[in-house]
Amino acid sequence: MNFSRIFAVASTVLVLALAPLASATAAGKIGFVDLPRLLQDSPQRQDASTRVEKEFTPRKQEIQTLTTKAQALDAELKRNAESMSTAQLKQKERQLVSLQREIKREEQYFKEDLSLRNNEELVELQKVIFKTIEKVAKREGYDMVFAEGIAYYSDKVNITDLVLEQLKKDFKSGK
Repeated sequence: MNFSRIFAVASTVLVLALAPLASATAAGKIGFVDLPRLLQDSPQRQDASTRVEKEFTPRKQEIQTLTTKAQALDAELKRNAESMSTAQLKQKERQLVSLQREIKREEQYFKEDLSLRNNEELVELQKVIFKTIEKVAKREGYDMVFAEGIAYYSDKVNITDLVLEQLKKDFKSGK
């Protein structure tokens, strides 16, 4: 008998020997949470979004002010181009190009910083959600709670509402 046959037979025997153990373990209480729903509907997420929006509003307004300034300069150029000297026209065009570059640069920095800040908040929110899932699972006596990679689940095992309730309670109490 070669090694691969011995390995195959041994593997089969091991699987058959462990099958009753696996089915006994599977009899435990199992739950599922809809993680995207928790991430979207939790008051912690809404609070984080409000904080980030408030934090980035001044920069957004600065970009809008620059955009308005560029639009005004462009309108002035179109209106007065014929009455300007060549030197004045070139100077205004350079100002406009410089302003447009600054706007693009500021918009890019803004988007990068906003994305980074949102990701920071998301990481913190995920920590809170997983702690809350663990808290609810222990309180309700679950042996295992799945959050991702599930093709089907029944409403009997879906504990998303329980976790969302706990997130709301914790938020109200300041935890």
